[in-house]
Amino acid sequence: MYVDFKGRSIETPLGLLKGAGEVEFHVNGALKSVRLLERNTVITPSGPLAPAYTWGEIRRKHSSSITFFLNGAIKSLRLEQRTLIHQPRPMVVERIAWYPQGQVKMLFPLDGRLSAYWTQKEEMSLAEPLDVALPDGSVLNKIHLISIGFHQNQALKSLTLWPGQRVQVATAYGTISARLGLDFYPDGSPKSLEPAKPTAVLTPLGSFMAYDPMAIGLNGENGSLAFAADQSLLSLKTLDEFTWENAGNSGQTEIFRPLTLPHPLNENAVERFPNKLEFIEQGVRIGFDVPGKKDRFFELPGGPVKIGATGGSKVARPVRGIVLPQRSVE
Repeated sequence: MYVDFKGRSIETPLGLLKGAGEVEFHVNGALKSVRLLERNTVITPSGPLAPAYTWGEIRRKHSSSITFFLNGAIKSLRLEQRTLIHQPRPMVVERIAWYPQGQVKMLFPLDGRLSAYWTQKEEMSLAEPLDVALPDGSVLNKIHLISIGFHQNQALKSLTLWPGQRVQVATAYGTISARLGLDFYPDGSPKSLEPAKPTAVLTPLGSFMAYDPMAIGLNGENGSLAFAADQSLLSLKTLDEFTWENAGNSGQTEIFRPLTLPHPLNENAVERFPNKLEFIEQGVRIGFDVPGKKDRFFELPGGPVKIGATGGSKVARPVRGIVLPQRSVE
């Protein structure tokens, strides 16, 4: 429920705030968000901060100054101006998000609103290049970040990159060029990434070119190339065409190709969706991550194989029925 306070003061979990504009409440009546129209300073888990209260700037998002969890804990704060935050790592930011217990969840160096009057290129031009140390000790030099995420123990969780950025990431499958973002486990090992180009990755079925041309970089988490905590392979997406021979059904074969659909905005173009291979339980699930398209599950003889895991085999087990007749990586 939204209420216009018309500039009146409002009592909040952070104290009395002056100049409240639009206010939103949770279903239980607790304060959910407030947009401020006057300058305030509030005490947050990250120290005293000044929430946004001017809204005329062309790139300012027309949104809340502060949001709250159902229990009253602060959830996020949009800053009036760029501010240096010291923890978990020093960074100048425009917006902060916290966990309910108060640990920093995400930092946003920039928080501009993209529109016909303020483009992505203009917003990115404001991004300062940063040097970011990864959990393995390597450093990504002079990269431009949309956001940086943290686990509750404040270890690095994710990096979301501006379009066009490329970084080199060490994995159990070799060094991989990544785009859009990176995701890490609390112990610092890679959880997922988005390959910047078709990249050969060894799987229990052989080598596939991992790549998702349809990936959207909304955040650095849930990349298409994903690893388990022990660094065995969980899933990948590929534009490879391949044939599966069903050994239990008289050698019947199935051919898997990228899914081609008409482009929704251009009648002269098409969209090509890669197959997703997910290694689970005793087999592999193959599908498209497209509504209305059902996944297929195939059992792997002898159960799953952990390729690339510490102490594991570096050579894929021969599996009857998987052949790669051609590559399709356009």
